[in-house]
Amino acid sequence: MRVIRRLILTYTLEPAGSHGVWGLDDHSFVPYIFGSAQYCPAIGDEDGMPVEGSLPGSPNPADIARKAIVDRERKHNMYFSAVGFINDVKTGPFWEHSPILFDISGVRTGWGKINKVWPVPSSCEFELLIYIQGMIKMYNAEVL
Repeated sequence: MRVIRRLILTYTLEPAGSHGVWGLDDHSFVPYIFGSAQYCPAIGDEDGMPVEGSLPGSPNPADIARKAIVDRERKHNMYFSAVGFINDVKTGPFWEHSPILFDISGVRTGWGKINKVWPVPSSCEFELLIYIQGMIKMYNAEVL
């Protein structure tokens, strides 16, 4: 990710996305998948994938709006590292330039839910949000 971010900064690149602000940039999908998984509850050999909850002591999803927490967590977590990079290169209110991430930050049931179920905008004229199962499914639909 450091190489990609260095290229973006050096050449002032804009990712070519088909959804504009209503989607995640293709180059940064994997950190959101892995980063949210880093905060999911631990599972044993016989356990299923968690669909709710978080590891004890992990930050809340809403903490992506708190600069001090983002700066602390970005050193250890890919999700917060990606949010920190957005904060480094974007100006203006977070909800305005990153509405999908802002909507995701409102999930109250923890990182397990973010990793497994999250909102994406529909093509409806009222900009309703629909929920799809998991970031990996969205990655397959949007990137691959």
